Amino acid sequence: MPVFGDDLTTWHYPMCQPEVVKQVSNADGTVTLTVRVFCPELKTDRLFTHEVTVRPLAEGGFQYTGNRVTQVGSRGLPPAIPRFQLDG
Repeated sequence: MPVFGDDLTTWHYPMCQPEVVKQVSNADGTVTLTVRVFCPELKTDRLFTHEVTVRPLAEGGFQYTGNRVTQVGSRGLPPAIPRFQLDG
């Protein structure tokens, strides 16, 4: 449900929970994870699905290489919210 203000419209988007449903090792050394995002609040099995591709690093970490949305439900995608603020 949207909340309207002077110059702002915000949408309540339910809490999302990711679930990795598939893993594929690619020929270039990367790994692609298929992630289904669901919502217990709405009792739905899928809000959207996306594929995240990462490259495992020797030190045990990983390098993010890509993300692709493959399916979107009727609620659309959640709003993009930056995790970090950059000093201007």
